[in-house]
This record gives sequence, structure tokens and C-alpha cells, in this order.
Amino acid sequence: METMSEQETPEIPAPPTRVQVAIKRLEDWLVWVIITGIAWIAGLVLAVALLETALSALPAALSLPLARLLGGALLGLVQWAYLLRGRAKLLRFLAASALAWPLALLAYDLILGASQSPLLAGLGGLAGGAVMGAVQMWAILEADEKRIWLASSVPGWVAALALGRQAVFDEVAPLANTWQYSLPLGIGWVFLAMLAVVAIVLVFPRQKLSGKDMKLPMWPKR
Repeated sequence: METMSEQETPEIPAPPTRVQVAIKRLEDWLVWVIITGIAWIAGLVLAVALLETALSALPAALSLPLARLLGGALLGLVQWAYLLRGRAKLLRFLAASALAWPLALLAYDLILGASQSPLLAGLGGLAGGAVMGAVQMWAILEADEKRIWLASSVPGWVAALALGRQAVFDEVAPLANTWQYSLPLGIGWVFLAMLAVVAIVLVFPRQKLSGKDMKLPMWPKR
């Protein structure tokens, strides 16, 4: 039987180039966008449904923050289940998301006001994404992933809320307890998530997938 020569050593793969790392990060962010878009819709549906049913008897000053708090908790649960399982403490991440979403949406409302401007919506998304990402970072375990999460949150919010405001150009009063108010918030995430799916399928094709590889790749990949 032939044996490997003592002088032979296993080949060490070359480290990834900067371009490969950048492409990898882009793909990871697209996965983040898809999951977060689903989480946003779930949170919006829950918040508005609560405002129109269980919380309808309460004054708006109380019902709206409470609905957003519960919607934020659901949003965080979806994100944790598909993106951060094992990388963030569940209860801490839910608490951070529940607190962050009302604060982030308030920042968006204060900047956008009753404006129809996609530019202001993008600036509101910048503020909201920074608030949301910064508060959620508290529950993520590793320092590198904290930074990546914030770097994912800010452009995601900017793109989604600017897209939504461009697509739905109706004048809506800030803090309105209506589906009309939520439409530009949700539809922007739907559009962005759809674009992310198309980009992953067309730009990052999977070849010769095994049964193990068929599952959705979670963010961030290790």
C-alpha cells in the first residue's frame, strides 16, 4: 500500500481576497434583507391589528407605543430564529427589539413628518436604522457581528423606507393608527426583499446543490 511521503504536506487554501470577502458580505446582507423584510411585515400586521382590536379603547398616546413594542418583539423573534440563533440571547434580543422598534419608528416619524419626500424618508430610515441596529447590538454576543448587524440595519432601513415612500406617495399624518400609514413602511421592505431574492438567484447562483445545501443560508455565514 502506498503511503504519503513524509515530505508531502496537505495543500493550504489561499485566504480569500478582498473582492471575495466583499461579495460574501453582500450576499450575507441580501439574506439579512429577506429575513428582515418578512419580520417587518409580521411586526406591522401585528401592531396595526392590535390597534384596531385589543388596544382600540386606549388613547393613541398609549396604544401606539404599546402596539409598536409588541410588533417589535415579533420582528425580533423572526430575526433571531432565522439569523441569530446561537449568536444572541433570545430574551435579551426580544427585549432590545421591542424597545428599539418604537424608538426607531419615532425617529423616522419626526424626520419625515407629513412629507411625501423619498429623500426625507431615506433620512428617517437612516436615523431609524441606526437606532434599531444600535439597540439590538446589545443582545448580540460577538463584537464583529455587532458591527456587521449595525452595518446591515442602516442601509436596509434607508433603502426600504425610501422605496416605500416613493411607491406610496399619499400624504399620511405621522403617528396615524391606520393601515394607510403602515403601507409605505411595509411595501418598501417587500420590494427590497424581492430585489434581494432576485440578486441572490441571478448573481450568486448555487451549483450542484446537495440536500444539505438546500436550506436557506443564514446570516452571517462562518
